[in-house]
Amino acid sequence: PYQAGDRLRDVHWPSLAKTRKLVTIEHQDQNSSSINLSWFALPAHMDIEDKLSQLCFWVTRAQRDGARYQLEMPNHTVAYSSGRNHYHECLSVLALWG
Repeated sequence: PYQAGDRLRDVHWPSLAKTRKLVTIEHQDQNSSSINLSWFALPAHMDIEDKLSQLCFWVTRAQRDGARYQLEMPNHTVAYSSGRNHYHECLSVLALWG
């Protein structure tokens, strides 16, 4: 099922037309890639809370998808990894930021 924040290009539009329900396509090859979740990739005009919120969403999404990811913050980087401990470490960094 579709979740808020899913990319529009990943919506399965024929399913919407047929069932009137949003469904997101999940790509199997995403699990083999590494994702850099970077503070510096966010627009400079975003305030700190919005940046932290977006990064938290990305971390949660990467964890859900089973991806290997790193969290890059000013003066701190959590190296590429995956799994429950890595997820909690990234969320802790975000929760305690500033």
